[in-house]
Amino acid sequence: MDKSTRKVRIVFDGAAKCDGISLNDMIHAGPKLQQDLFNVLVRFRRNPVGVACNVKEMYLQIEAKEQDRSHFQLFWRDLDPNREPDVFEFSRVVFGKNSAPMESQFVGQENARRKQDRYPLATETVLKSTYMDNSIDSVENNDEGAELYRQLKALWVVAGM
Repeated sequence: MDKSTRKVRIVFDGAAKCDGISLNDMIHAGPKLQQDLFNVLVRFRRNPVGVACNVKEMYLQIEAKEQDRSHFQLFWRDLDPNREPDVFEFSRVVFGKNSAPMESQFVGQENARRKQDRYPLATETVLKSTYMDNSIDSVENNDEGAELYRQLKALWVVAGM
C-alpha cells in the first residue's frame, strides 16, 4: 500500500517507564464500563435486521479537562537533540493511557442517559449493545432499523462524536 494512502494512528505508550514509573502507574484506570462482548454479540443475533454504527476516532472526540492537560504533554525537538523542545498539551483523551476506555464509555453512556427521552432506541443500544466505539444491535424490520440508525447517529452527534 502506498505510504500516502495508508492511515496512520498515533498511539502513546502509557505503560512506558521513566525512572521506574509510568504514566499508567499514576492514573487510576477506573471501573470497566464497556459491555461484555459476548452479551453484545448475542443481542446482535436476536432479531433478523442488524444495525451497526461506529464512532470514528472516539478518543479524539472527547475533550480532556483543562486542569488535566498539563499532565499530558508532548515534547518535540524536531529530531534536533541540541534545541529546546516545543511543548504541546493534549486537549483530547490520549490513546494509550489506562483510563481512556473508561472515560470514553462514561461519556457515551452518560450522554445516552441524558438524552433517553429524545432517543430511546439509541439509548438502549448504547447502554446494552455497544462495545467500545461500536454500537451493534438488531431489530424486527427495516423501518425499525432505519429509526435506530437515525437515533444512534443523532445521539453520537449530540455527544460531539
